[in-house]
Amino acid sequence: AMGKIQLDVVSMPARRTVKLLKELSVDTQRQRRAQQLLMNWQGEMSEGSQAATIFNAWVRHLRTRLFAIRLKTDWNRRIQEQYIAGLSEQVALDDLYSAVHDKDSAWCQQDKKSSLPDCRTVVLQSFDAALDELEKLQGPDMSQWTWGSAHTLHYDHVPLGRAGLLGKLVNRRVAAGGTADTVNVANLNFRMGEGYVQTFGPGFRQIIQLGPQRADHFFMNSTGSSGNVFSKHYSDMVEPFHAGQF
Repeated sequence: AMGKIQLDVVSMPARRTVKLLKELSVDTQRQRRAQQLLMNWQGEMSEGSQAATIFNAWVRHLRTRLFAIRLKTDWNRRIQEQYIAGLSEQVALDDLYSAVHDKDSAWCQQDKKSSLPDCRTVVLQSFDAALDELEKLQGPDMSQWTWGSAHTLHYDHVPLGRAGLLGKLVNRRVAAGGTADTVNVANLNFRMGEGYVQTFGPGFRQIIQLGPQRADHFFMNSTGSSGNVFSKHYSDMVEPFHAGQF
């Protein structure tokens, strides 16, 4: 049971936030196809999920369009603008949902003097931007989109991992599930041309079962025990750890 808990990739905040898209009146055939994939989705951020791919891309663009655009600084204050953009990227899903859904939310109040779009328009624009992005990353066939192909975990060697072509030989990449809101945590950033890259996650797992006769101890590191790229143990734990083995 504890092993299953450690590998849990269901996001409870996503279950609520996705309602913003499920209940949305969409305009195009592409939007309808993507919306249909989200209809029965229960927030599972598994590697093979198409819905998780669409949801996470949409959330990224929604944060930017809803917060960063409305918190613009003067043109000559680049440091402040970068700081605000960073804050926007970290807005929790529950707060994002409330900002769009709640009737009293200041973020969706229409100001007659402002040219900013209303929240429905922002949600639709973010939806389209996410679908455009995924088409560039994974091709036009929506049925082939998966969270594991858009979202990867990088194990980079230090310092050889940054040595051009050599880095490609010594670094390891695996498809990743999960997000910042799942028990099997996977904080992530978007990198242009690469997609969604996991920046934080578990590096060690263990289960200790105590009993009257004996204690069982199961454990696994996320990579091999050697930094030596010529060692057979250099990366022999990457795949087993990723699969939840001990």
